[in-house]
Amino acid sequence: MKYFIFIIYIFAFSLAFSEGNFKRDTIYTLNGIVFDDENKEPLRSVTVRVADSPKGAITNAKGQFSVKLEKGFHQLILTMVGRERKIVNVDLLNDNMNLEIYLKINSSLLDGIEVIAEDPGMRLMRKVIDRKKKQVDEISTYSYNLYTKFVASTDTLTAGRTDNPIDTTIVSIFESYSKGYYQKPDQYFNEIYQRRQSVNIPPQANFVVFGTNVNVYDDFIKILSEDIYTPFHPDAPDFYEFVLDTNFHSPDYPSGGRIIVYPATEQRRLFTGYINIDPEKLVPISVELVPNSTVRLPFNTKLILKQTFQFLENLFVMPEYLSINTSSNANIFGIVNPRLDISLTTFANDFKINLPLESNLFNSRRVEAVENADEFDTIFWQKNMIVPLTQIEKNAYEAIRLARETPDSAAGTSFFEIYFKPITDLTAQLNRKPFSGLGDMFIYNRIQGFNLGLSVRDQFIENLETAARVSYGFSDEKINYDFGLKYFFDEKQQFNFGIQYYDALKRIDDPFIIRVPTITWTALLNKSDYGDYYYGKGGEVSLGYGFGQLRFIRRDVFERPYQFKLFIRSEEQSTAINKSDFAIFNSKGVFRDNPTITQGLMNSFGFDINWNFNRARRLSNLGFYFGAEFSDPDLIKTDFDFSRYLFMLNLRTKTLPLWMLDVRFTAGMGTGKMPAQKFFSIESSSSFIAGNSSFRSMNTKEFYGDRYWAFSFEHNFGEVIPGILRIPGIAEFGIEFFLYSNIGFSEFTDNALFSYKNGIPEIPNTTASTSDKYYYEFGLGLNRLLLFFRIDVAARFSQFDTPKFSFTVTNATF
Repeated sequence: MKYFIFIIYIFAFSLAFSEGNFKRDTIYTLNGIVFDDENKEPLRSVTVRVADSPKGAITNAKGQFSVKLEKGFHQLILTMVGRERKIVNVDLLNDNMNLEIYLKINSSLLDGIEVIAEDPGMRLMRKVIDRKKKQVDEISTYSYNLYTKFVASTDTLTAGRTDNPIDTTIVSIFESYSKGYYQKPDQYFNEIYQRRQSVNIPPQANFVVFGTNVNVYDDFIKILSEDIYTPFHPDAPDFYEFVLDTNFHSPDYPSGGRIIVYPATEQRRLFTGYINIDPEKLVPISVELVPNSTVRLPFNTKLILKQTFQFLENLFVMPEYLSINTSSNANIFGIVNPRLDISLTTFANDFKINLPLESNLFNSRRVEAVENADEFDTIFWQKNMIVPLTQIEKNAYEAIRLARETPDSAAGTSFFEIYFKPITDLTAQLNRKPFSGLGDMFIYNRIQGFNLGLSVRDQFIENLETAARVSYGFSDEKINYDFGLKYFFDEKQQFNFGIQYYDALKRIDDPFIIRVPTITWTALLNKSDYGDYYYGKGGEVSLGYGFGQLRFIRRDVFERPYQFKLFIRSEEQSTAINKSDFAIFNSKGVFRDNPTITQGLMNSFGFDINWNFNRARRLSNLGFYFGAEFSDPDLIKTDFDFSRYLFMLNLRTKTLPLWMLDVRFTAGMGTGKMPAQKFFSIESSSSFIAGNSSFRSMNTKEFYGDRYWAFSFEHNFGEVIPGILRIPGIAEFGIEFFLYSNIGFSEFTDNALFSYKNGIPEIPNTTASTSDKYYYEFGLGLNRLLLFFRIDVAARFSQFDTPKFSFTVTNATF
């Protein structure tokens, strides 16, 4: 259970939210309509505040408001410019209680009034935004110092211990000091120079740094890779309502004005809350915001964001203090309901504007740590503690240490801690460096059967990356090995030289569509093995260059978005034959035959280009891959004579604020006598599981070719009505709707080199050999079910007289 919660809160801090301890009292909805007392017309932009509470609302164009309150007595205060202030007492006993309230004109203000249709808050915000536009043009770079504190808490049952009188236990704390850098337009880098964390978290995991990339004064704040328009966006007056709070007076902001912010539309991701403005300097002082219902947060997460700003050199508005608090309840089918509270606090100071920065500063990961960052400097922490720890946080540091060193001392130790801790500890260790992950060590397929081994990947020596895997296949009775070294010539590790030597089972098809861990489970459970395989023994020598900030790919793997690689490869290739017939279910079924290849020595050379593209995960809204491989007996000793080219393109663009169009195009071409192990396959689904770019109604590996192309058009309509179909425990994000179509073509040229089995050539099917010549399908997708999944129903209209329908499941599309 501890590791389940660890996964949840790591996912949650990628959102960067948390709201402490929310009351669990009965919550009712109070509705109301405010009218003009004379003509009985509804009044828009009336401020409705709840006395002794931060809660409130603003009436819409129909005079309506709605506010969620605890059961019991409340006092509403209604104000509007030019109207008499009114106080309404409410005894809230039932849900969806309705009120009708009438406001009178303040007769003492009628004389000399100039009627202006636009609220003064809107006029003030227009001036603030106009001033901000000038700042954007004047800042090209800056640096700053940053303190970050991240605290994760949960209920005592989930935590497995209690060290607090209330039902909230801190399970992890991260703290760090870093130096931050920014370069226009959107490059950020933070270097941690001091950090500490609770003992249950390895130092390598303490990269929790939310620098100025979380800045409400920017146009957007990114949450789960989705942009939320801030109230300072250049077009904010078009989709926000700004209302001046005439009743706000604070000794902290004697010359300030509070503006109430709320969305004018639910068709954009926006905020609701307050902005404190300096009306003379036209700059923000502070904000307090919560996202609107269109922003989809998992596990019924509630969020409060607070930020203060500093005004530097009477020119630049920069972020100062940031507080993000969330509270989540991960209701898992009503069986378990762990609560997770996240508190993130940052403080930025010592800004230096428009300073020269090194050109390669942003070629590292977004967050790095200096070598001695974990050498605790007591004097430094005492002198620089900007945001002191609370007593509860201090106690938690010690309580976590005691619970880890003496588990029996943790009152309330859970069943899972007692009986499954050794297994979860081992699993966690194998998924951390130097190991490459459990999925690389336990493999099952129809060729090798169970394949068990050890796999590591790390830089044991500076600038030298080592990768090694040794395993044994129990069905084919073969030892597999794969050793690789990559040496980086420069400090930023942009230039590299690689060498690899192996004797292993290789994939013919695209290994990024249906990956090895997925094949392991589908083959083991149901005899569904998507891969096409051959045995390869040989090696590769390569030169590589990459640029751009390192991006997260998976686990401990970071790669650059722009990469170039030249390689020379020598490989003795032989056919792999089905050797295993075991599956937990479907014992009477049979595995699909593995393709026969053209055996021989293949010496080849080629190149790979990734331009803002990675085949393992999407990196950008526009990127492509282009690769080529050549095997020519006139140039190099080889048994084969062919050229092979592969091109992939990803394009993503908005069609409306909440709608998205994805276009994927892949094409491959072979010339000369291209052998079977280099044929292209149009990637399909397998055992109801599909990759994001798979053809969902196609039979597994139905079409091959030495030339092919495939188009995928997918339109995400988002939530048709934001906030409506959000089902606790099933569709916390709401259900997104997709419509898509896939079109593909494949053929063999006369020069294709087919393999032979029992003296008969094996000629795979192509779309060109069918009466329709092409493959095409259309479908509907429902996305983000159980947060991480997507289901699709596709209809195939080619190669059949009537449509063929299919159902598939894949990872959610983000």
